[in-house]
Amino acid sequence: MKVLVIGTSHSATIRMAHDEIAARFPTLDVDYFGLPGREFFQADVIGTTFTPQADARKIAFEWNNTETVDLAHYDHLFVVGDRYGLLSILRLLVQYDTLEEGKRRGGPVMSRAAMTALIEGAVSHCVDALVARFGRFPHVTTTPAPYPLKRSWRPGAGHERHLTELTHRAHAEDWIEVYENAIEQQVTAAGIGFVPQPLETRYDAFRTLNRFARARSTAEGTQRIDNRHMNADFGALLFETFARDILDIHPAAAQKSADEADG
Repeated sequence: MKVLVIGTSHSATIRMAHDEIAARFPTLDVDYFGLPGREFFQADVIGTTFTPQADARKIAFEWNNTETVDLAHYDHLFVVGDRYGLLSILRLLVQYDTLEEGKRRGGPVMSRAAMTALIEGAVSHCVDALVARFGRFPHVTTTPAPYPLKRSWRPGAGHERHLTELTHRAHAEDWIEVYENAIEQQVTAAGIGFVPQPLETRYDAFRTLNRFARARSTAEGTQRIDNRHMNADFGALLFETFARDILDIHPAAAQKSADEADG
C-alpha cells in the first residue's frame, strides 16, 4: 500500500521517524510532502497534482526534492497539521464566560450552545477547505497539528497566553471534547478519517508532554523556542495510531508477538 503523508510543517514530525516507520511497517510504502503552513494552504490541486504557488516552488523542492506531487499515485493520503481554527477558538474560550458554568470571571457571557456553535463554525471553515482540496480522493485521513508543549506556560518567547489561561479553568476538558468531536463528526460526514492526538502524548486537555520537544528547540544559545513542533518520537506514535486505527495494520514486531501468542 502506498501512503502519502502530506501537510504543513507539522508533517515533518512523521518524516523524521521515517526509518522507524519503514522498519515497523514494511508492507507500507510511505512518501512525504510538506510545506510551511501558509504555502500549504495556498497550494492548489490541479487535476490530481498538488501544486504549490509559483513563489513556493523553491521551498517545496528544498523540503521534498520535488515541486509537486501527484496524489493519484497513492492508496491513502494522511493530511497532517491543520489547526482547525484552534487559535481563534482558544481566544473565544478565554474571553467569554459560559452562562451555564458556575464560576465566572466577570467577562462577557454567552450560552454554552452559542459557544459550541461558534466552535463548530470555526472547524467547519477548515473542513470545507480540506474537502475542497482532497475530498475527491477515495481514502483520506486527517490529524490536527499537535497541541503546544506543557512548557508553553512560561512567560516570554514561546508563551501560549490563551492556552495557559484556559488550562487554569475547570471546563478546559469539556471544550477539548467539543472541539475534537466537531472535527471528527464533520470530516467523517465528508468521508474522511480522523486521528486525534494520541493520549499517551498529552499532558492535559490542550498541551503535549515536554518529552516530545524537538532537540535544540529552547532559547539556549542562538536557538529559538519552539513549543509547537514535535519530535520523531511523537511522529512515530502518531503514524502508528493512524496505521492501527485507520489502515488496520500493526507494527511488525507487535504482530509477530501476537501471532506467537496465538500459536
